[in-house]
Order: sequence, then structure tokens, then C-alpha cells
Amino acid sequence: MKTIIKSILPARITLKLKEIKSVRSELKDINRSLNILMNERKINKNASQREILKQSEFKIYSQSGIDGLLNYIFNKIGTINRTFVEIGIENGRECNTANLIMHNDWNGLMIEGNKKCVKEALIYYNLFLNKIKIVNEFITAENINSIIKSSGISGDIDLLSIDIDGNDYWIWKAVGIINPRVVVIEYNTFIGSETSTVIEYEQDFIRETTGDMRMYYGASLKAFKELGMKKGYKLIGCDSFGCNAIFIRKDIFSFEEQTSRESYYLNTNMIDNPIGIDKIKQLGFTII
Repeated sequence: MKTIIKSILPARITLKLKEIKSVRSELKDINRSLNILMNERKINKNASQREILKQSEFKIYSQSGIDGLLNYIFNKIGTINRTFVEIGIENGRECNTANLIMHNDWNGLMIEGNKKCVKEALIYYNLFLNKIKIVNEFITAENINSIIKSSGISGDIDLLSIDIDGNDYWIWKAVGIINPRVVVIEYNTFIGSETSTVIEYEQDFIRETTGDMRMYYGASLKAFKELGMKKGYKLIGCDSFGCNAIFIRKDIFSFEEQTSRESYYLNTNMIDNPIGIDKIKQLGFTII
């Protein structure tokens, strides 16, 4: 049968199929190499949890060291279904689940509000569309659960990642249809670790259209910690880039809960020191 099909198909299609098969083989080889590399990484197990997480960082596709952090965390706690939901991927070339999809056989849902970026992502992930869905939706607190439900995902999953530079806090607060074991969410590094504050919820919020787009977005790390506690999660740390906070469900005992002060990193590429309370109020944040 294969011989008959090959004789019917044009030569260019046959060549393309061979190229696809070759790419898949290369990806498997990369995955094996990564696993060997991670097994050989020397992490000081006597160090603090903050330092251990920092040592585990590496970047393949993620914006910061989240690729390594997720690799370390899931090697430690295991997976239940390798299912994720990632909200905010841009064109998918630099996001938190790319490494999981391409090298670790994960499945799930990617959501992006920019139509052009989604078109690019669909091309980029062409070989993986049998196990992931990429949808073009502008996410709000009102539609997030119905969008996830329409993808066929519900209940326990391994990972939720949120990075939309805006209503991140309000979206996580609204999520109820899934029960992720790990949550990665971007916090506002400008605010520091001591103040619990968040932007006012606006359904159509876009960071680029705000008066001070550089600072007015999202929520502080302390605000996310308090929200996580209400939703049954503990803060276990942040990436050392000063970008993402990592939460694990409280029924998973492999990591200790950390305070916002213990976990916080200042993104020195963006600011030298956190802004004060007067500036926070001036920008329009709500202190909670």
C-alpha cells in the first residue's frame, strides 16, 4: 500500500513528507539530549529552595528560565495528563509551553488575542496541531471559562500559564473550569514584594493604550500570593529574571511555601528599585 501511495503522490509531496519525518526524528534526538543534560546538571540539594530553583533555570523557548524551572518541578512532582492551558503566547516562539509541546509530548490549549500572531503560531506549530489547539480570542474574566470548555479541557490539568500584561490577576481569579496543579503567572516587578496591589478591572484593557504602559499592568507578587492562597495554592518561588511567579496546589507537598519577600526578584533590566506607595497610587493601582 505504501508503495502504491508513493507512486501516486507527486515527487515534491513525497520529499516534503520525508522532510517532516526528518524533523520529527531531530526533535526526538533533541529531547533525548535535553533529558541527558538535565540528568547531568548538578544542583546543590542543600541550598535554599530559592537557590535550587535558580540553579534549575534554563531557556530554550521561554522568555526567561521557565523552561528549566518547569522541567525541574515536573520531574519532582510528576504529571497526571501533560495537559496545559497557556494564555498569552504572541507568535508562540517564546512562551512557557513550547518546550513541553516540542520535547515532552504535552497537549493543550494556547490562547492569543492578536490575530496576526495566531496565524504565525499556527505555522510554527504545524507539526503539533494534532495535540494542541491555538485559538484567537481576547481573554476576559467573563469568557475565559467558556473558551477553555469549548476546547474540551476541564478538571485537573498539569499547568496553567498566564502572561497577558494586563488583567492577569482577574483572569486567574475567574478561572474555575480547570484545576491546574502548577500555575505560572507574570507579576508586576515595579511594585516590589511588600504591597498588595492590582490594576482596576477593565474588560478591554490593553497595556499599550494606558497612560504609563511601562508600569501600569497586572498585579504585585503579594497580591498574587494572597489570591493563590484563596484558590488553594502556595507560592514556591519566581524566576530570577523578575518576571514570573510559580504556584503549586497545596495538596502537592514537594515544595515549601514561600513569602512574597522570599520569592521576589527585581527585574533590573527594567528598573533599579521598586516604586513607592505614592507612585503606585498615582498610577491608579488598587491596594487590596
